[in-house]
Amino acid sequence: MFFKFMAKDYTGNLVQGEIKAAHKYAAIKLLRSKRLFVTEIRQIVHADTPLGEIPIFPGWVGIKELALFSRQFATLHSSGLPITQSIDILIKQTGQRALKSCLKDIAESLQAGNSLGQALAKHKPFFPAFFISMIEAGEMSGSLDQVLHRLAGYFESSHELMAKFKTAIAYPLFVMAMSMFTIGCIFIFVLPTFAQIIIDLQAPVTMPTVIILQLSEWLQKSWYLLILLPLMLGALYKKISHSSRYKVAFDHFILHIPVYGTIIKQIHIVRICRTLAILLESGITLMTGLEMIQSQTQNTAYKEVISQTIESLKAGNGLSLPLKGSPYFPPMVSNMIGVGEETGKLDAALKRITDFYEREVYRSMTRLTTLMEPILICLVGGIVGLIMIAMLMPIFSIMDSIQ
Repeated sequence: MFFKFMAKDYTGNLVQGEIKAAHKYAAIKLLRSKRLFVTEIRQIVHADTPLGEIPIFPGWVGIKELALFSRQFATLHSSGLPITQSIDILIKQTGQRALKSCLKDIAESLQAGNSLGQALAKHKPFFPAFFISMIEAGEMSGSLDQVLHRLAGYFESSHELMAKFKTAIAYPLFVMAMSMFTIGCIFIFVLPTFAQIIIDLQAPVTMPTVIILQLSEWLQKSWYLLILLPLMLGALYKKISHSSRYKVAFDHFILHIPVYGTIIKQIHIVRICRTLAILLESGITLMTGLEMIQSQTQNTAYKEVISQTIESLKAGNGLSLPLKGSPYFPPMVSNMIGVGEETGKLDAALKRITDFYEREVYRSMTRLTTLMEPILICLVGGIVGLIMIAMLMPIFSIMDSIQ
């Protein structure tokens, strides 16, 4: 497989290029051996890439599927069933084709004598690196049941958080889309009737009326733009958010949007602290845990902070010190982490931070939906009101002249 990467060397200079490796994490490991710190990496397909290496199902299994898989696996394994039998039952119960195929390969690998961690490691595009590392740690310590239950709880909480976030964002987007559709229908179907009445009455028109009528006439000819515009904006968002040239500026911009940016910051804090807490609980070292989180984090601003934190740890400093100077981690986070480091209970401190900011996310999302509803209603009502006033002004002028 071929991967395109962006990284920084030990002097801080940006390095980019392509590398060939068996999978994404092997590519990252190879780059680290060259003293490069990866900031972005993605698989690319060359003309000579074998068909079997082209990713049909990009990324890994979704959070919802991982939560269900972990919970069912934990329940089956806790009941005393062997791992191979548990996997066979999960294969029959799983409805997702990609996951079913993946589990079949894992079952074959287990029957060949490999451990569960080794079998999962062959499917890293499907499973996050920390998921595999925790399974391996659970097997080595004999606490696989506990690890599976922790993973199930982790993915269930993550899925619930993202589901509520999507619901909170979907409502104002739906209202906005329906408002745009309604206003478009007024311009295309309703205003031409008013325009004909004004022409028939030979009413004097004001500048606002002229602008509204010209816009209505243009939309009648170019109505398809109402459909193309959202698609074009979506494509532009996807291009910018995935472009190495604009992604850094875009990610920083997202974090500074009022209300919405605050929610995104809180979600990232919850994700990072929850993931690090569960990794430390399972016996993963702090350095390894941060490296895994860095590879999973999509926002470049937080990726940079984690990279700086890793460098700080290598220099012998604590975890809290580099976070204190970051605008993306509130003082409360760095202070609580500092206390956790001093008392030797870092995982407990991270859990408390997670619980607090998860509640803050829910409060912020409630405030967002509560705030957006009256704003959208006033905005749509104002636009429709202005349109109607502009169209009725000529008619009122005629009525005044008659009187």
